[in-house]
Amino acid sequence: MSYADYVTGSAQRNSPGNDTGHSASWDCKVGRVTEIASGIVVLELEERSDVAGHPIVFDSLSTFTLDAARKIERIDIYMKMDNEMIRIFAGFPSLTAQPAD
Repeated sequence: MSYADYVTGSAQRNSPGNDTGHSASWDCKVGRVTEIASGIVVLELEERSDVAGHPIVFDSLSTFTLDAARKIERIDIYMKMDNEMIRIFAGFPSLTAQPAD
C-alpha cells in the first residue's frame, strides 16, 4: 500500500460524515530528503489534500530513525497548520492537533 493510499483511506474512514459518501484525495511535493546524521533522515513535504470538500495544504517534516540494517525503526511527523486546519482536523476522531504556544 502506498502512503497516498494510506492517507486517503484513513481520511475517508475518519471523515466526519463519511456515511454520506465523501471522498478524500492526497498529493505532495517533495522539498528535501536529507540524512542529517548517521541513521537519521529528514523528509520535507508540501502536502495537499481534499477531505469531504475541504481543501487542505500544509507543510510537513518527517524524521526517520534507521536501524543498523538501514530499516525504518521510528517515524516522527510534524505538521505546520493554521488554526482553521486545526479546526478541520478536530473533526477527525483518530487525529489530535493542538495549536503551538
